[in-house]
Amino acid sequence: MPLLVTGSIGIDTIRTPHGSSENCIGGSAIYFTMAASFLHYEMDIASTLKCAAGSPRTM
Repeated sequence: MPLLVTGSIGIDTIRTPHGSSENCIGGSAIYFTMAASFLHYEMDIASTLKCAAGSPRTM
């Protein structure tokens, strides 16, 4: 039986003095799923998707 994960998913651009990265994925649903994958094989995600302001996404 799959484990249902609820939480947020964020896609953002990160800029630091050492470089930048676009379309980085993060959020509580992602981090929980990564941690739970060591213990549970099958998971489903129900989430909201949050993108950086001013960056339209097509899904």
